This record gives sequence, structure tokens and C-alpha cells, in this order.
Amino acid sequence: MTSNSRRKQILAGTFLLTAAAFIAKFLSAVYRVPFQNMVGNVGFYVYQQIYPIYGIGMTVALNGLPLFISKLVVDIKDPRDQMAVIYRIQLLVTILSVTFFLGLQFGATWIAAAMSDVRLAPVIKAVSWMFLLGPFLATWRGYFQGRMNMRPTAYSQVIEQVVRVTFILVSAAWAVHHFANPYQIGTLAMFSAPIAGVCALLVLYVSLCRTRLPKSSHRQVYTRLLSRILFEGGTLCLVSAVMLLLQLVDSFSVVSGLRDFGLSFSTAQNIKGIYDRSQTLVQLGMVVTIASTTAVLPNLSLAHARSHETTFDHLARTLCGSTWHYHWQ
Repeated sequence: MTSNSRRKQILAGTFLLTAAAFIAKFLSAVYRVPFQNMVGNVGFYVYQQIYPIYGIGMTVALNGLPLFISKLVVDIKDPRDQMAVIYRIQLLVTILSVTFFLGLQFGATWIAAAMSDVRLAPVIKAVSWMFLLGPFLATWRGYFQGRMNMRPTAYSQVIEQVVRVTFILVSAAWAVHHFANPYQIGTLAMFSAPIAGVCALLVLYVSLCRTRLPKSSHRQVYTRLLSRILFEGGTLCLVSAVMLLLQLVDSFSVVSGLRDFGLSFSTAQNIKGIYDRSQTLVQLGMVVTIASTTAVLPNLSLAHARSHETTFDHLARTLCGSTWHYHWQ
């Protein structure tokens, strides 16, 4: 593939992922208006206290780990070895995800108490189920991105958000009509995460059925793969989820801080619910950067592995140029 055609492929992939990210983020921003109006400040507070846990899990399965996996896929020339690495990563990430799932299930009461509200425990347990889907979403998104096919990631992201938003609004309307309390509404809303994850997985499954996958080899291509997942993949996950980590800190500190300041618990809940309304707007600025990186990293890795310095330079300039152009619009 020539440098020109590769640049066109990068721009097309970047545009597709950016468009998908904007659609998903737009839906994520818009649904909060009717949702908040239906459930009120306290209901929104309950939802937003646990939302960072969902957001971190979603970011790991959508951006962090797929980026790392796509880089590994690009670095391996033999398609059979690529499949071997995919299956090994899937096994290792499944073990880690099950550990997180069990930690959230059995530690929900402790986490809720640390957030100064033990009634949040069922909401935490509801969102924990999404972590069981993460390994499969992350590995197959990473595989397709490493093969320079951005469509499955983009389509699965949009479908996931459409299903999640629809479920949240419908369940909230039903719960309010039946006079459910804010914690019951929050629990129902968080069940949208695993349900939407299943739908995203079905989209990836359809893409896999249309792809002729090579058989897996039995060679051990990478040693110390677990440490690479934890350190390299973990670093990419931390960078992608930095805003959500800050929101998670808020979940543990804002309400308790307001109460220490002398406010009542109900007043602190209301203030936190109002404060959380602006969080989506803060994240919008990161959409283009993350989408561009997701599209360009496999190609940068390929150019570096083959010592194509000119191609590497062109791709880096394309990424920087498109990002700066967007931010200065």
C-alpha cells in the first residue's frame, strides 16, 4: 500500500471512528436532559455516583485495551500467530475481568459506604455485570483495528449507546410511573450497561461471521504477556479514562466533603446531582483525540516495525494536523 493510499485509509478510519464517537457522546449528552427531568436531582445523583465505574469499564473495552491489542496484532506478521495472541489475551483479560466483577459484587457495600451512601450497593452490583463482557468486546475490537478495519468498532459503539440510552429512558419512565425510589431507578438504569454490551457483542459476532478467520497457531509469540497487558495496556486505559477517574474521585469525595462542611445529606445529594450535569460536556473535547489515536496507532506501529520512516512521519503529521485543525475550528 502506498503512502498516499495509507493516509487516505487513516483519514477514513479516523472520520468513521470520530463520527461514531460523536454520535455516541451526543446520545450520552442528550438523554440526560429527559432522564434528569424524570428522576430529579437525587435520582441523577444516584446514577452519576456509579456512572464512572461504568464509564471506566466501557472505555477499557472500547479504547484502552483495543488500542494495545491492535498494536500487538500489527507487530505480528503471521495471521495464525495473531489469532494465538488474541485468544491468550482473551483468557488473561477474562481472568482479570472476573476478578473485578467479583470485587464489585462482594465489595459493593464497602464501596457504597466509602461513597457515604450504603444504599448505592445494589446499583454497583447492577453495573458489575458489564465487566464479564469486556474481554470479548476489547479483544475483537482490537483485532479488527489491527487489521485496519474500523467499521466493527464504530458500529458496535453506536449500537451499544443507542440500546443503552433507550433502555435507560424507558426503564426510568416505567419506574417513575410505578413510584420507584431513586435507588431502584438507578439500579434499573445501570442494568442498561450489560444489556447494551450484549448488543455490541452481537454486532462484533456478525462481523466475525463475515470474516474468514485463520486458525490459531500453537506458538508462544509473546512472553510475559500478562505484564504487558497490565503495564502497556493499563497505561493506555488510564490515559483514555483520565476524566472518568476524576469523576470517580468526585463520587468518593464531594458528598462527604459537603456533609463535613455542615450540609444535610439530602442537600448534598441535590448539589452533587446539579454538579454532575456538566460532566458530559467536559468529555467532548477528548472524543476527536481518542478516535484519531485509535485509527492511526496500528498504522504507526506497522510503519515503525518495517522501518518506513517517511510513512511514519506522514502518518504522525496527518494525526497532529487533523487534531489541531479540529481544535482550532
